[in-house]
Amino acid sequence: MSVEERFNKVTKAKWTRKDYQLLMFNLLVKFGDSVEIYLPGVITQTVASELNLSKIQEGFLGVTMYITMAAAILIVAPISDRFGRRPVLLTSLYTSILFTLLCAVVPNYGTLLLSRGLIGLCVGLNMSTAGIFYAEHVSDRSHYTFGTFLTSFVFAAGGGWVALLGFLLLDLVGWRIFVMCTSIPLFVPPIMILHCCIKAVDGEVVTEEEALVSRTSKDVIKVDNLNLRIVKASLFTFINIFQGYGSILLLPGLIREENKKRCMSENRVSCNTVVDGNQFLILALVTGVGNLFGRGVGYLLIKRIRFRILQPILAVVLSIGYLLLLFKHQSMVLVVFSMALCKIVYSMMRCETSLISFDPMFFGTETIAKASAIVLGCGMVGSAIGNGCSAFLNPYITVQITFALSIMLIGVVSTISERNSLDFE
Repeated sequence: MSVEERFNKVTKAKWTRKDYQLLMFNLLVKFGDSVEIYLPGVITQTVASELNLSKIQEGFLGVTMYITMAAAILIVAPISDRFGRRPVLLTSLYTSILFTLLCAVVPNYGTLLLSRGLIGLCVGLNMSTAGIFYAEHVSDRSHYTFGTFLTSFVFAAGGGWVALLGFLLLDLVGWRIFVMCTSIPLFVPPIMILHCCIKAVDGEVVTEEEALVSRTSKDVIKVDNLNLRIVKASLFTFINIFQGYGSILLLPGLIREENKKRCMSENRVSCNTVVDGNQFLILALVTGVGNLFGRGVGYLLIKRIRFRILQPILAVVLSIGYLLLLFKHQSMVLVVFSMALCKIVYSMMRCETSLISFDPMFFGTETIAKASAIVLGCGMVGSAIGNGCSAFLNPYITVQITFALSIMLIGVVSTISERNSLDFE
């Protein structure tokens, strides 16, 4: 029996206590990360209006976190290999709370920009590490697949959650208190789990069954064409996250453009074009519901349709969604429909990129940390560039760029012959 078969069958898919602890920790961390990642789409325009920022200042405020997050993910692999996953996770969670407080009390634009960059650094450190931490210590491959899907589902919910909170609380409490209310409570429970439940992970077993799982999971899995796999997965993830995270600032930008058109048609001398009020519900609908629906459908499909059939079809549909946004004189309804379609399809594809990013079967057990950091780091570079385009360019120019990348994505996913989604049944 091969290493892969023994890894799959050793526990007959029975969940252990440590599996549940690892899953809960991963869910909480990724939900908190999601809230931080989608937060700029909710507060940036409000902060810029209150502080009277220029367009360039507003753009840097929106993208700084994504830049530092990408940098952190690219460098975290050797750090976590040297000092351990658990210390890196604890450090990132504690400092996330500290820098969130700094973000809420800063007196000027410069320190606010610094604090958002530091928060991005913390999120980058734990985003990659938490996924590897779960993949390395979960007892069964089927648990890894299901846990990764559930984590991506919770991550998708974070975007809708922060938009909904923006509708309910932002105007009421102001952006400073809003930042503390949305972020800090989410990072406390994972810290408690690490301190109280997952005190050690190397060599610590509770039952004979977990001991068997521990020995089996340490088997070395090597893969062919590792570098080529990393390149293909990195391109896939780069474009996918460019499309997904890039829309964090793109959708608010499109809504603001529609607000400007409305003001011009009504010949208003003074008109507020910033996203506010009920328009936060649009963000919640597109980001939250679209993401959640896409994750659910995507998980079902990747278990039933082979990778090289499903992913190119999804890439084509995604291209059609961005093509609809290129039509001139479109209404707000068409904008919302097109962005919702794009978000749903992106989220369906994200199920696959999430699995690839932390999969020891795809990258090998000895090289999973390095490979995951590169792949996810490239994805976060995509998020920084995508949001940078949305922040500094006309949103419809950003749509043109995204449409071009969607066409490229069709070719990229067609080359990933190593992936077979039927392996995850």
